[in-house]
Amino acid sequence: MRKLIFIAILFITNFSFAQNEGNIWYFGTNAGIDFNGAVPVALNDGQTAVIEGTASIADPSSGKVLFYTDGGNVWDSTHNIMPNGTGLMGTGTTTQAALIVRHPCSKRKYYIFTIEAETGSNGLRYSTVDMCLNSGKGDIVVKNFPLYSFPMAEKLTVAKHSNGIDVWVLAHEFGSNKFLAYPITCSGIGAPTVSNVGLPYSFDGDEYGQMKISPNGTIIGSTIYYTTSKVEIYDFDNSTGSISSTLVIYNIDNPWGLEFSPDNTKLYVSQYATLPSAIFQFDLTAGSDTAINNSKTLIYDLSPYAIRSFQLDPYKQKIYAASSSSNYLGVINSPNSLGISCNYINNGFQVAPGTSVWVGLPNTVLTFAPDSSVIDCDSISGINSFENYFNFKLYPNPTAHFSILEFTNPTRQNCTLTLYDLNGQLVKTINNITEEKVKIERHNLSNGFYFFQLLTDKQIIASGKLIIE
Repeated sequence: MRKLIFIAILFITNFSFAQNEGNIWYFGTNAGIDFNGAVPVALNDGQTAVIEGTASIADPSSGKVLFYTDGGNVWDSTHNIMPNGTGLMGTGTTTQAALIVRHPCSKRKYYIFTIEAETGSNGLRYSTVDMCLNSGKGDIVVKNFPLYSFPMAEKLTVAKHSNGIDVWVLAHEFGSNKFLAYPITCSGIGAPTVSNVGLPYSFDGDEYGQMKISPNGTIIGSTIYYTTSKVEIYDFDNSTGSISSTLVIYNIDNPWGLEFSPDNTKLYVSQYATLPSAIFQFDLTAGSDTAINNSKTLIYDLSPYAIRSFQLDPYKQKIYAASSSSNYLGVINSPNSLGISCNYINNGFQVAPGTSVWVGLPNTVLTFAPDSSVIDCDSISGINSFENYFNFKLYPNPTAHFSILEFTNPTRQNCTLTLYDLNGQLVKTINNITEEKVKIERHNLSNGFYFFQLLTDKQIIASGKLIIE
C-alpha cells in the first residue's frame, strides 16, 4: 500500500479539479464565495439554509453560477427554484448530500447525485438537468432515479477516469464494506464496479464523515466516525474503478472531515465532538503504515468549537474548513507544507454579513475539456432535447393514451423500462424489451410529468420526461 501511494504521489499527473466550474460556492445559511477574481469574495445571495452538504456548479467559460443544491432543492442562476427542483431525495443534514457531475460529452447536461441522511431507505439516486431549457436557466428532466436501493453511508465523491474524459462517481453502502464506483461516459451511467474492501460501515455513526479522492485521482480517504472511529486510505484504480489495499489510521477520535494536500503528500483530518476538537495532519510519504500513523501532527486545537468539513479550493492552493455556527471559515494556506508550517488560520475567511457557516461545504467539482460531441443549446430545444444525444425518439409527447419509445438496440440486448412520478415513486415497469421500440400505455396513470429510464444490465441507454395530459 505504501509503495503504491508513493508511486502515485511521485509519478501520476494531477487531474484538474474545477477551474471555472468550481468557482462559486453556496453553503450554510445563505453563505457563498466567488473565486473568479484575484481574491475570493464573500456572497450573500445564496438560498441554502442547511447544516451540512451542498453542491454548486458554475459555467466552464464564464465562472458564473449555473445552479446549486442542498440535496433537496435546486436553485438556478437567478436563485429561484428550478422547474421540478424540489423534492430531491438528498437531505441537508447529510455529510455529502449531493454531487453535481457534468456529462462528459456535453457542457449543457448535468447529473445531480443524492444520498439521504442517516442511512435512509432512498439509497443513491440521480436527477438530470438540461441547461438548454427554461431560457438557459435549466430544467430537471429526470428526477430521483434510483441507482442503488440500499441504505448508504453519507459519502459521495467523484474522480476522473484515467482516459481523461470519463468520470467515476463513488459511494459506500452502509452495513458492509462495499464501495460502488459508477462510470459516467458519453453513453451515460454504467453499471458500478463493486469493491469489498476495508472495514464495514456497520455501527451507529459509521455513516458520518467525508470521503475524498486525492487530486491525482489515485488515492481515496474516508473517515468512519464515532463507533468505529478510524480513517481508511485506499488505492484507487481510475482505469477500472476498483479499490484495494487499505491503510487504517487508528490514533484519532471521532474523525469527520478529510482532505488531501494539492501535491497528494499530506492528509488533513478533523477530530469532532471530542476534546480537543482539532485538525491533524498525516504525512503520507512517511513510509510504513506505522510511520504514517506516527506522523500525526496537531495543526490547531479548536476547542470548544467544532470543525467538521474540508474542501480544497478550485485552484488547488488552499483548503477551507467549516466550523459550527460561525461567521468564518478556517483556511490552511500552505497545505503542501509539513506540520504547522501549513499555516492554518482559524478565522481565515469571513463570510458576508447576515450569512453563517455551519459544518458543511460544497462537494467536489471536476472539470474537463469536452470532446467534439458537445451539444450546444443553439442546435436543440424543447422537452425532448435529450433525444438528440441519447439517440432515441419518444412520440407523441405529450400524450393522452400511449407513447412509442424508439431507440437503437442493434445487438438486441434485453432492456427494462421504468417510469417514475415526480416524487420518485416507481409507477410502471416493462421488462424483457429486445426490439428497438416499446409502447408505453397510459392505463391508470394520472395527468402530469413522469420520468422514464431504459436500461440494460450494464448501463442506461435512454432517459427523459414523459407528459401525460
